[in-house]
Amino acid sequence: MKLGYWTSRNKKPLVLFERPEFRQLDKMVENDMITGVIVLKSKIDYEADAPSDPDKAFAVRYIFVNKDNLDTNRSLIQD
Repeated sequence: MKLGYWTSRNKKPLVLFERPEFRQLDKMVENDMITGVIVLKSKIDYEADAPSDPDKAFAVRYIFVNKDNLDTNRSLIQD
């Protein structure tokens, strides 16, 4: 399976996916090939209502692993 994405002249590509076939995601983030990877948190209370604020709702359920927090979250996207 090939990974395809498009780019803007001024921005790095943002790729969103949930497929185990993709490898070396940490290297792709590290080398600026992609902006980051969204990972579902392991401990989520699905019984609780999500916050009405979209940013807070995202933070409750997901982690956006990017270059700024790669060292802390590398294990979440590493092969």
